[in-house]
Amino acid sequence: MTPLSDLTVEELADGICLRAGRIAAAEAELLTWIGEFDERGGWAGHGLLSCAHWLSWKTSLSPGAARERVRVARTLRELPVVAKAFGQGLMSWSQVRALTRVARPDDGIDWVMIARSTSGAQIEKIARGMRRAKSLEEAKEDCERAAWLVRTRKTYDADGNLVMTIYAKAEVAPVVAAAFDTKRAELEREAEGARGTAASSTGGGRGGSRGETFPRERRRPTRRMSGGSRTATRSSRWRRTCSAPRSRLPTPPGATGSA
Repeated sequence: MTPLSDLTVEELADGICLRAGRIAAAEAELLTWIGEFDERGGWAGHGLLSCAHWLSWKTSLSPGAARERVRVARTLRELPVVAKAFGQGLMSWSQVRALTRVARPDDGIDWVMIARSTSGAQIEKIARGMRRAKSLEEAKEDCERAAWLVRTRKTYDADGNLVMTIYAKAEVAPVVAAAFDTKRAELEREAEGARGTAASSTGGGRGGSRGETFPRERRRPTRRMSGGSRTATRSSRWRRTCSAPRSRLPTPPGATGSA
């Protein structure tokens, strides 16, 4: 292989375009395999939620990139002309990703010709314009539905947390906010109930299931007699004597009558 430092600028440019076409063709082949795999449901398994979930796990793609691959693979199965051009390296991944958002089998548009004469950024702009025009057309057909139309965009940050962006009219905002507040209060109640159940099941000590605790009685020391037997202290003997009924108190030696 010729060192890159020995190539001219024109040869470098041709090599970049050639390899970009090869990458596009390989990407098209990969999407064909993904589409067939998704169609057969080969991704189904324990703990797997979708084909994008499986693809992210097996190929180390981010969740967003995996979802885009699956979406484009499904759409290309309905657009054989675009899929063929993509497989020949005539279209880039960026172009195919953009046009599959708006292209339909019966729309009568030659998307391959458009892609061959435009860049990826221009295709993105065309797709956004078509989606906006379609939304306006739907709004004219059903004004009431358009007034309550809410669009969401979901992404994930670096820590894996869900980030949701909501697009809606200002008059819809109180309804959306109230729905989120209601669901949040419900989750908080469930969490409080779970914590209370866990606390009552563990208990708090010798007092029973309510977690009541009682002070432990202090044990008094005992004296050991010279003969080796153990006897209680004087104070403990006095407590036992005083706790007995008055009629059973012992009579001192030499006493002849009651006091």
